[in-house]
Amino acid sequence: MSTLSPPLFQTFGWPIEDPVINHEYNDFYALTDSFPNSFLHLPSTLDEQPQVGLGSDSSALEPTSVKKINHNANERDRRKKMNSLYSFLRSLLPASDQARKLSIPNTVSRVLKYIPELQNEVEKLIRKKEQLTSRISKRGELIQFESQRNNSTLQSYSSTVSASLLGDRDVTIQISTYEANMSLLSEAIWLFHFHTTVNKYNIR
Repeated sequence: MSTLSPPLFQTFGWPIEDPVINHEYNDFYALTDSFPNSFLHLPSTLDEQPQVGLGSDSSALEPTSVKKINHNANERDRRKKMNSLYSFLRSLLPASDQARKLSIPNTVSRVLKYIPELQNEVEKLIRKKEQLTSRISKRGELIQFESQRNNSTLQSYSSTVSASLLGDRDVTIQISTYEANMSLLSEAIWLFHFHTTVNKYNIR
């Protein structure tokens, strides 16, 4: 400031004769002249606020937003896969459990209990299969034995018979058979030959 402010107290034309007061008076105005800008030019609040660049912040926030979007997408895919796996496990349970619409923890718990039940059922089926196989094998052996016995019986009783006339009164009968039944067949043939001869030629 080039001009001095008016004195704090008017002297009404009378000079200040006290040297101490006069010295303090001059020091006060000298002090006010030395830093006028600190009181008259106060900065506004708008000037003190830093200006934020939108371009720099948007470029800095863009990778973060993209990373968050990718994370959400991956999490959504993971949940879909987990839900599909839980649905598959639920489909393996009995129909009564599927109708109950079990939650995910209850589904896992029921599956853990159902696996030993299936193992026991498989063991029972294996034992039943072995029993049936044994029965069928024994029955097959029995059938084969009966078939062989019947064949042997038919073969023991099967024979070939042929007859031819020798003159007027004699008949020759030839029978081919197995040796096991030769004695019985011989007696039967003798009786047959005797009755045939008697009845046919009326031998007296």
